[in-house]
Amino acid sequence: AANDAKYMLTVDEWGTLQLKNSPSVNSMQPKYVYDDSNSSILLPEIDTSDDLFSIPNQVELIFTGSKDYAAYRTVVTNDDEASPTSTVNRGRIISKRFTISNVSIPTGLSPTDESIRQLVDSQAAILLESLSTVQKTISYSHGYCGTKVGDCVLINYEKAGLINIKAVITSQKIDCKPGCKVDETAT
Repeated sequence: AANDAKYMLTVDEWGTLQLKNSPSVNSMQPKYVYDDSNSSILLPEIDTSDDLFSIPNQVELIFTGSKDYAAYRTVVTNDDEASPTSTVNRGRIISKRFTISNVSIPTGLSPTDESIRQLVDSQAAILLESLSTVQKTISYSHGYCGTKVGDCVLINYEKAGLINIKAVITSQKIDCKPGCKVDETAT
């Protein structure tokens, strides 16, 4: 279930592995706002990076079939001129291949080879959309404020050119010394 882009594996504070819905960053509410005002807990060193190198603009999805349904292969390509990761703007195809052995059939839908093909096609389109999103990675340090991995934060650090950036915390390192400095990475 974690292979399709709708779910993510997380670990809670007690080390329990959980499968959760993967919300979009735009739908999340920020738990904390980091800014560069006089009362800011954000330290001035900020590193940002955009990784376009490994972002695919084509997804090949192979349904291996079963005793009831035939195997099926579909290819979805991003040819949108407005997309920075499209084949048009990059001038080449960067493909990723996925293999699935089953599809979840919505209730009320009678499974036929054609309906399975449509489900695999839509799954490939969802995968391409989720994988071809350009993400900015921001690394920074701040004083302790109670945020944790998976929380959404809003970054307003005008001196670094980061204005109204919504990001999800992907890693933290908490220094358990006086001042309790937190090194954090968000995407």
